[in-house]
Amino acid sequence: MSAKPFPVERWQPLRALGELFCGPCGRASLTIELAPYELDGDEVDSPLRLDQIDLPVDELFELAGRTFEFPLNPEEGFIDGSVYLRTRHHTVDVLQLAFCVEEAGELPLKVTGCIAPEPCSLDYAETDFVLETRLILPWRETDLPAVAKAAIAACGASKPADAGRVMASLKNDPRCSEWRGALHALIKQILHD
Repeated sequence: MSAKPFPVERWQPLRALGELFCGPCGRASLTIELAPYELDGDEVDSPLRLDQIDLPVDELFELAGRTFEFPLNPEEGFIDGSVYLRTRHHTVDVLQLAFCVEEAGELPLKVTGCIAPEPCSLDYAETDFVLETRLILPWRETDLPAVAKAAIAACGASKPADAGRVMASLKNDPRCSEWRGALHALIKQILHD
């Protein structure tokens, strides 16, 4: 009896976060966050992790409107992909990343690939998948005034003493960490004026 297909239809992507690394290879990584789902009676809350992605760009913004093809592991240029299930990393081969045009600081992203579960841990067959999600782009310095004003409005802030509350409202946004100091100063300035 052959193993049943892995239930990739349960993967509901929430967002993708990306990171570029300096160096001659132009390597990048993507984390695709998934909504928690049930697998054989257990709740799974684990992202897809894609590393060692060879992308010929210096900024994530440059991915807009581009499609990239990749070979299967272990061929040269493969994406080192995995998902953590039942105390093991299971191979995720990505064949294509297709980025659409930027929309409101995000790039719609289509990921085509397959999961190859380790048979000693999961009784599922290698299964193809197509996921559609959105790559969250980092803020640029020119974005900060609009970000600050939107956060101030969302919090109903009206005086400089409210700056901490406004910053707290941004703490779960992964783009905030790079700009925390500049945003705090800008928010205080806007609330002071």
